[in-house]
Amino acid sequence: FYSVFYHSGSLNVGVADTEDITSDNPGADDGYQDWWKEKLKIMNQIEQTCKKYGSAINSSDSILRGQLYNKKKQLLNCRNAKVGTGSIRTLFSSLRGSRSIRNFDFRKFPNSSLISFSFVRHPFERLTSAYQSKFVDRDDRFKKNLLRHYSEISFANFIESVLNDFNNEKCKTLTTCKMNLHWKPFISRCKYCSVPYTVIGKMETMAQDLHYISQMAGVEFKQG
Repeated sequence: FYSVFYHSGSLNVGVADTEDITSDNPGADDGYQDWWKEKLKIMNQIEQTCKKYGSAINSSDSILRGQLYNKKKQLLNCRNAKVGTGSIRTLFSSLRGSRSIRNFDFRKFPNSSLISFSFVRHPFERLTSAYQSKFVDRDDRFKKNLLRHYSEISFANFIESVLNDFNNEKCKTLTTCKMNLHWKPFISRCKYCSVPYTVIGKMETMAQDLHYISQMAGVEFKQG
């Protein structure tokens, strides 16, 4: 289940509903159409994945918590920890009026001009990054917590502790999982089966994805 949503995309938005986005986009002559076709493939793939696994990963809850929102620009980002969150936070801070919104209910924005996006990353690379930053580069509560259950700090022990979280009270289901957000499954935080995102990007292509997302939203992301 950890890798199910690596190639994630928008749900509840079919190809027929989204292809028209390319027609009036200012970046349509700048590689935009080819980029958008790739995003449609991602949307179709995640839609099939949600149908395949059914109730195990689907949720009727479309409320996102603690995400970045700019009301004036109608721009929303659902952040997954260890997937370029610091960079995206910096970009949002360059837009006046951006804030972290406690609860964002997509049901209150039907057929709106909202541009919503989220980024995913290869799950193994994400876990490696989490281990490096929380257990190698730092000596804090993460190390202390791991040493309560293991005799040493190692990547193997870290992975075993993550897998154990799936078998205890922290993660009864993927839709209600309460694991540490730095290795929490993507779907548990950003609800890809119930939230109709405009774009799902990948960390490996983040620069390109953000370039076209900014064009879609009519904003200029300024690097900090």
